[in-house]
Amino acid sequence: MSETTPPSEAARRIVADADRCVQCGLCLPVCPTYGLLREEADSPRGRIALARALAAGALAPDPVLAGHLRRCLLCRACEAMCPAGVPFARIMDAARARAPATDRSAPLRSLLRRPRLLRAGVHALRAARRTGLAAAAARLPLLPVPLRRSVTLLPTPARPVRVAGRRAGPEAGPRVWLFPGCTGEALDARTVADALDALAALGFRVRVPERHLCCGALALHAGRSAEARALAARAAAALADDGEAPVVAVASGCALNLAEADALGQPGLAARARELTAFLAATPWPRAPSLRPVRLRVLPHAPCSLAHGLRAAGAVEALLRRVPGLEVVRAADAPACCGGAGAYAFEEPELSAALRAQWAERLTALRPQAVATPNLGCALQLGAAAREAGLELEVLHPVSLLARALGRA
Repeated sequence: MSETTPPSEAARRIVADADRCVQCGLCLPVCPTYGLLREEADSPRGRIALARALAAGALAPDPVLAGHLRRCLLCRACEAMCPAGVPFARIMDAARARAPATDRSAPLRSLLRRPRLLRAGVHALRAARRTGLAAAAARLPLLPVPLRRSVTLLPTPARPVRVAGRRAGPEAGPRVWLFPGCTGEALDARTVADALDALAALGFRVRVPERHLCCGALALHAGRSAEARALAARAAAALADDGEAPVVAVASGCALNLAEADALGQPGLAARARELTAFLAATPWPRAPSLRPVRLRVLPHAPCSLAHGLRAAGAVEALLRRVPGLEVVRAADAPACCGGAGAYAFEEPELSAALRAQWAERLTALRPQAVATPNLGCALQLGAAAREAGLELEVLHPVSLLARALGRA
């Protein structure tokens, strides 16, 4: 900052937030990237110092600085550990908006906002898997790297579903909105269908938005705050008809961004946001269902967005405990973030692969028959880890196990 140019309100806020950091270092052992790289600039403490210097004008927003900020997974493990309550994720989002970097997630975000194109891509991938073209395409050097990576990470997806505008459940039941997110109908069709069926069977009156909606998380974390605000406003407008009905997000990452939509100018939406697993675990069910036993050895996985962002780490296991027949496997020494983290596998493939390998080793030791995780990015990453380890196991949303017990899957 020059002496004649006063700092902006956004810059002042970064500095004020960063000044809460006392440099104690308690965040270092829980940071996945610091654990891999052992670089101070790739630790929470180091990134806070960089963000503060950037906002204060002491550092130029060059690509090197942008790289340190971009390598953060935004897992918030440091935020949950911090004794000073430093709002680390808020600092990172604001700092990324000020630092120039190649917007590596822009093509992905553009695709996710085009439901017809996304569904067509899923149909094409299913066909390519059936014919063996997918395996061949993954080895083609001329194919764009993000596309080759997606072919490797994505399992054969279920056939896309169309649930926009759907309503289900008894007319007298408590009202809820089901928020599939921008990936749900195309890439997570099984979970969306199971969620709709399970909520209805439990006595909730469910409504799905008429429009294809995005929570804005990918844009926000890429430093595109104006884009994120526009997406949050669009979602709030589409979900306004039912007044105070909870907005229950299928993916925990969406739930977290919706729960913090007050920062995007939508406090009403933030107050109504719920994560599906935590909602079903904590909310009394209007109907007392008859549940069939599900005989599986299941590892519950709490995504970072659920465990550190929403502070509901026990929600997955709590819901699984309500499904008879499950053998719940605990992983007390589980690795840190799986490396899914939204678009991270495309933005930082080497670091993502290193974190995935840690999970492959842990899954090999535990040998579950299934992993239950309420976030699509984590499901894709953990599924890839299992395949790389030569393991045959299901990776699915906890609501799919509940739907199975209800006889709805």
